[in-house]
Amino acid sequence: MESRLDDLFQEWGQLGGAVLVAGKRRVEEARPAEQVLAESTALCRHAARLTWVVVDWLRTRVDDLDEQALLDRTRAEGDLSVLGVLCDLANEATPHPKFRHIMVRCVPHPGLEPFFSSVARSPLAARLARENALEVFLRWNYWCEEVRYLSPAKVATRQPARWGGRRLPGPGKRLGRPALDRPGGRRLLALWCTEEEWNRLLQQLPEDTRARYQALAAVVTERAAKE
Repeated sequence: MESRLDDLFQEWGQLGGAVLVAGKRRVEEARPAEQVLAESTALCRHAARLTWVVVDWLRTRVDDLDEQALLDRTRAEGDLSVLGVLCDLANEATPHPKFRHIMVRCVPHPGLEPFFSSVARSPLAARLARENALEVFLRWNYWCEEVRYLSPAKVATRQPARWGGRRLPGPGKRLGRPALDRPGGRRLLALWCTEEEWNRLLQQLPEDTRARYQALAAVVTERAAKE
């Protein structure tokens, strides 16, 4: 799968996508965007990075797509429920009639489950995704709390978890929410969890990674206390 993902990232780069790749190379036989997107729908759930590369591309290049060709390709070699998610996410950030035309011809996933396979493998991550699931994913029968492409107004309407906890930095975007601004315009990510859940989560990380998150938690907690 890693080799196939690398090829897809190379192709998205050639198609104008905002993607950084190590050892950038030109794909000899360039494929149409509809074919690359259809194949991507089969792999997005296994690669969060690919999901956001595709959504970002859709937001600015949807006019270039042939709707019928995309739908036909996705039926043959991709996943229509994932295509629905991608178009729905892009449409939330940058509304466009073509997204709606595509979405009405997509179908939800047959069963309700976490969108990203890595989240499904972690009981804690899966529970957080279920309890904080965004409506844009629920429309396609998926649980996910990733908020990268929702507008600030939509993020503001999000409710914290129903149980108490404190805001702490979480291990990656799949468990994250926008938090404090960092110098240079980047943002820290935060996770609502109890102390017990946070400590359990830390124990699942490699020692060096655990130390970085503990340090980050201290910084975020200190900065939050000053606001």
